[in-house]
Amino acid sequence: MRIALFFVFVIGFIACKEEVEIPKQSEIQPILKIALIGDQMVLGKKVKNEENHTYPIQLKSLLGENFILETFAVKDATVLRKGNKPIWQDTLFQDAQDFQPDIVIIHLGWNDTKIRNWWRHGDEFVTNYEEIIDTFLALESQPKVILCRPTRIFDIVNGMNDSTLTIGVLPDIDSLGAWKNLELINLYEILAHRGDLFKEGVYPNKTACRIMAETIYDAVVNTY
Repeated sequence: MRIALFFVFVIGFIACKEEVEIPKQSEIQPILKIALIGDQMVLGKKVKNEENHTYPIQLKSLLGENFILETFAVKDATVLRKGNKPIWQDTLFQDAQDFQPDIVIIHLGWNDTKIRNWWRHGDEFVTNYEEIIDTFLALESQPKVILCRPTRIFDIVNGMNDSTLTIGVLPDIDSLGAWKNLELINLYEILAHRGDLFKEGVYPNKTACRIMAETIYDAVVNTY
């Protein structure tokens, strides 16, 4: 009788264990923080209904609940410390560091192509960009840093131009990516022949923002 009761107890215990199985540690997805560092491209100026259609908003929707995306973008911001509006001097740059992100996406370079910036200080671009990278790599959170190659500039707007972008800025970003062994997201290439998606030759519309969001999403999820 005692033996029979013992087997009944064992069978019942196993059944309960199967019903209330605790997820394995490897199945629990961490919440990762992403800091997006950029300029007016990231802010989505001139995107219709921009509160819903900028690429950071669309990217946040794609990423879902396992990621916290915060945007630290400054209109007209330059990498160059001696540029017309160095991102270094804006409080958002410090805010991005205080955020202690797990992933940092740097999307800068447009405004550095302005004649007054590049012709005077272009030879300092690599050094200044490296300083931005190293600032984030030195954080306690030890984030993964990803570099974006800015989209094509289809017309000269406020001094921004594609010639300086392709001859100066992009090669410098490529060199830094290779030197620092960092991932590059080639936004320039994927939209190089889609001038129809840019207002005034430079500002991306909703569709262009969607393409950028999907491209960055793929880079992020393939990282983790």
